[in-house]
Amino acid sequence: MKSVEQRFDEKWIVDSVTGCHNWTATKDRDGYGWIRDDGPNKECRAHRFSLKRKLGRPINFGMLACHKCNNPSCVNPEHLYEGTTLDNMKDLANSPKTLKGRKKKYIPKPGFLNFYERDLLEALIVHGFKNKQLMQRFNCTKAIIDSAKKRMKKER
Repeated sequence: MKSVEQRFDEKWIVDSVTGCHNWTATKDRDGYGWIRDDGPNKECRAHRFSLKRKLGRPINFGMLACHKCNNPSCVNPEHLYEGTTLDNMKDLANSPKTLKGRKKKYIPKPGFLNFYERDLLEALIVHGFKNKQLMQRFNCTKAIIDSAKKRMKKER
């Protein structure tokens, strides 16, 4: 039986242009790879496994495995670093990929948050913003904010 490290190394290919190690196995709807780690019922995101392997220890509580390349499918340990949600948001905001794709101002649909907005909302919750401020900023209901808080507690 192959170890998780051996299985991991078989499930990515190198993009010769970007240097990204693109995950080729199971991905979620946001493009992040998944791998079973330490048993049949323990799954984790592939980029987190890659960073944990590079660091030689688990990722610290409350920290993220951030991509320098802003490619969710990338598992190249040289493209990953341990950072906060705020670090991740700064990277995304300054990414040429993000800036290039915005031809006109994005106006969110009321009550709906995309992946980027959901992460930003969680970062602002961590930094102590009040529900009323968040509802105005994201044009959403209190139920959406409560859902984000609940999801954050689950991930701890």
